[in-house]
Amino acid sequence: MGSEQPTRSEPAVDPAQEEGGDPVCWAHLVCPECGAIVSEGHRADCELEREARELP
Repeated sequence: MGSEQPTRSEPAVDPAQEEGGDPVCWAHLVCPECGAIVSEGHRADCELEREARELP
């Protein structure tokens, strides 16, 4: 007994690896032309935005 350290049952995890980014399911919200989030509005020079406004 004495000087032995207790063992951990869980492996040590780097805190940087625990944090995740935004979920992949948000990918459909990104405009493929300008890279903006569609619900926030396209960039001013976006062709897809211009085409969407021209649709009847």
